[in-house]
Amino acid sequence: MKKQIKKARKNSDRASKLKGCIWLGTYLLLIPSAAHADGNTLAGILGQFATYLTGTIGSIVSGLAIVGTGFACFGLGKIPKSYFIAVVAGIGLIFGAGQLVTFLLAGS
Repeated sequence: MKKQIKKARKNSDRASKLKGCIWLGTYLLLIPSAAHADGNTLAGILGQFATYLTGTIGSIVSGLAIVGTGFACFGLGKIPKSYFIAVVAGIGLIFGAGQLVTFLLAGS
């Protein structure tokens, strides 16, 4: 029983540290100087963030995400196919967002 309690506390500590790192990273990305934004406007921050997502680093990370989830899904059978489809669809939305917005605005 004591081992289970220690293990639960250890997992809880890891989760709280991970959550703190995620919040800190998100906070730092939204600070204009840390995000290298064009001015102090929200549009500038989001525009720069979108540039990072669709740039060279974003392409490399998305390729690794597709390969990793594809191998985990089809090679190892560790994750469901729906997760793999969600990753591919999400990456498709990120890289196709500009064309999607142009298409939607052309109709109005």
